[in-house]
Amino acid sequence: MGRKHRKTQKQKKAAKNRANNANEKETFADGEYRARSQQAREFSDEMYRRLELQRLNCQAWEAYVQEEVDIYTGSGAYNIILKESLGVLATLGVLLVLLFTDEVFIKLFEFQSHPNAIFSVWWTIVGALGTFTGVLKFCHSFLDLYEAGIVELQAALDAGRFTSVDLVTAYLARIEEVNLHGAELRAVLQVSPVALDAAAILDEERQRSGKRGVLHGIPVLLKDNMATLPSEGLGTTAGSHALYNSIVPDDAGVVKRLRNAGAIILGKANMSEFAHFRGPVPSGWSGLGGQCKSAYHPKGSPGGSSSGSGVAASVGLVTVTLGTETDGSITSPSANNNVVGIKPTVGLTSRAGVLPIAAAQDTVGPMTRTVQDAAIVLSVIAGEDPNDRRTLSQPHPVPDYSKALDVNALRGKRIGVPRSSIPSDTIDVQSILSAFDESLRIMESLGATIVDPANLPSAEEIKGLNPALKEVPTGVRTLADLIQFNIDHAELELPEGYSNQGILIDSEATNGRDEAYGKALARNLELGATRGIDAALKEYKLDALVLPARDTTTPAAIAGYPTVTVPLGFFPEDEPVKYDGNIAYPAPDMPFGLSFIGTAFDEYALIGMAYAFEQKTKDISISLLLLYAGRFYLIIMVTVKATSCMPDFTSQEILNGRFHILDFLGAGAYGKVYKALDNYPKSFSSTRYYAIKVLLKADTQSRDYEMQLRELKLQKKVSHHPNIVTFCGAFEENDFVFVVLEYCEGSSSHPMSRF
Repeated sequence: MGRKHRKTQKQKKAAKNRANNANEKETFADGEYRARSQQAREFSDEMYRRLELQRLNCQAWEAYVQEEVDIYTGSGAYNIILKESLGVLATLGVLLVLLFTDEVFIKLFEFQSHPNAIFSVWWTIVGALGTFTGVLKFCHSFLDLYEAGIVELQAALDAGRFTSVDLVTAYLARIEEVNLHGAELRAVLQVSPVALDAAAILDEERQRSGKRGVLHGIPVLLKDNMATLPSEGLGTTAGSHALYNSIVPDDAGVVKRLRNAGAIILGKANMSEFAHFRGPVPSGWSGLGGQCKSAYHPKGSPGGSSSGSGVAASVGLVTVTLGTETDGSITSPSANNNVVGIKPTVGLTSRAGVLPIAAAQDTVGPMTRTVQDAAIVLSVIAGEDPNDRRTLSQPHPVPDYSKALDVNALRGKRIGVPRSSIPSDTIDVQSILSAFDESLRIMESLGATIVDPANLPSAEEIKGLNPALKEVPTGVRTLADLIQFNIDHAELELPEGYSNQGILIDSEATNGRDEAYGKALARNLELGATRGIDAALKEYKLDALVLPARDTTTPAAIAGYPTVTVPLGFFPEDEPVKYDGNIAYPAPDMPFGLSFIGTAFDEYALIGMAYAFEQKTKDISISLLLLYAGRFYLIIMVTVKATSCMPDFTSQEILNGRFHILDFLGAGAYGKVYKALDNYPKSFSSTRYYAIKVLLKADTQSRDYEMQLRELKLQKKVSHHPNIVTFCGAFEENDFVFVVLEYCEGSSSHPMSRF
């Protein structure tokens, strides 16, 4: 459950290996998208290459710190060594980790008979401290833009390491890489033709008068049901051709808040058309945008309806995205894409300028890669808006939700588990239940009391609700016009596999907000709040409820109550694939999430609890000194084991003669690394080399190994080392496992054993 592992999403290689058989035909919006982004791309190419070169030059050094700790702890401990509170000790620890590679220890063993050998090594270390400090300072001046959070980006902008123009440029290039090309994720529906101009203005303002706040100069991607002024070149379509080139009178309320905070509107995210309230078509499909996909599986469902927002955040197309939820539309794509989503209490964030579904349930919230980023964004977009009367009833003042980020937030809390609200199709998925039960044990270890079960009195009645009564966007002029438009343009809006618009038709058959609507609304509030969440919280004296995120969103939705969703785990490789049209969920290696649920306007407490859980599953819980002591001990033991218990494979043929081992490159974690020749390349016109790591099969029967291997397959990368490019596979033969990686010839000053 290492959070850092789960969150590393540098998908360039992965995306190019994932074909999209369902999207061969270019939609008519693609041409418009390409035209709008061409000028920005041309302007950005040189700037992006410069940033990328700087990033790659220092990533090899950063990888030593991150991977050395990750390999031996099984969790993303990289952030621990950067905490300011550890200051000098952290810096010294980093340097020691960099210097104490396996090969250094091998040499210590080789030279231990010489009385001055160890002293020579230590004096070498002392002499190198100044040099390595400079190298590290240089490396950390350039962030991994695919992974950096708001605080890191803002610090780099303040320090002048790059500008907001650079940042927008890099994100535009990243979008170009995997959106309509490569993996064809179709997460982004439109890019703003004025994003670079806005970034330049904000850069100048930063230099002239300072930044407005923590979002100054930070790009944001909006779900395409949030209004933006058409003068900036972005439409507001909800993914439908019926609203193509529509004109809106003003920015949405949340967009105004973002602009006032200095954020840059980068573009619009694809979504389930009309927020998935057109009919039961696969999540993430829209007539304008096509089928959006999760990056975690070739046919992975992105969840919906804020599909593109979740996918874009997961693969680093942008750091901040916004979604909307009526019932599950933030929670589901957050879980399916391994990101954090906050579905706020209805009325905490403005819905003005957002295409509506159900006024009693609609809400706008952030979708980001971390709880910290989500809390920062929520602090900006929350607040009263005279154009949305529901916001006028919220408590005052709006909290600074970033102050809720406390690793001890679960201590002393009572957390309830409403087991009867978990649907049968989730109960049948053992991997979700196992991970969920493990999450409860983690919360207990953080000082929480788990009350299990703590069922909602109304649970069974909620399962039987009829969702037919919905308020939907009018489309052209009326709902009837929209239905007819779809019929008249069936080749665009009702293609094979996406032809159902039953919810629109059922809604047209109702009488709107009549007496029946009022009764249905009152019943929802009673089931979701009075006899639902509030009843359980009161009966069991609870601070919050927790549930697997899959299909458990309705109680909070009909109550209008908040939910914070965080990553929980992945489906195993042998998970049966369940298809919904052309997409699938569950599927092997797809993520799933965990939801913290509370009463009205309880976001502050939920964010704290979610953050504590996130940090526990992200970082190790031992001290830095113990970490390094254990690290040194493990290096010695593992290296001795690898070199003493494993035969030399040099000059041997392996994997049924496919590879010929050429040279020994070094001793890595739990094994040896060799350079190998491919005896059967696809093309005999060129020689293909691979780096192959050999491990004892007995050493791979651990959770750490399984987690690492799953991440390798997911990300198609194992190292930032310039010679090791792509993970190809792991294969068993006799008593050994051979991890095969592409190897590019080239000079390097770093050993090849660091993966």
